[in-house]
Amino acid sequence: MNEEIIKNFIIKELVQKPDINNWHSINYGNIDKYLITPVKRKLVDPVTNTIEDYWVVLDEDAASESNGYLIIYSENEQSFGIATKKNTQFSNVGTCVSLYDTFIDALNAM
Repeated sequence: MNEEIIKNFIIKELVQKPDINNWHSINYGNIDKYLITPVKRKLVDPVTNTIEDYWVVLDEDAASESNGYLIIYSENEQSFGIATKKNTQFSNVGTCVSLYDTFIDALNAM
């Protein structure tokens, strides 16, 4: 798996123009501001309480190391999800909050 494959997953979804409806005011007019080149990041898996690798694809507040949610991709689960940038147990490691079938499902759950 590489960043181009993950970008293509997102592009294929966005081209279909499914409804974007979230509480964070991210929409088709501004989504490019939040999408980032996919990058691997270690996050806590809340089920196993272990640190796992995820791909970060969207950053709600890229200027902050602690504020804003992340949209992530899990290679193990082949699904997108929501994550925090920090957690209370491990310093400088966020937490995978939940996983969803699609990028848009994760975005809409924010």
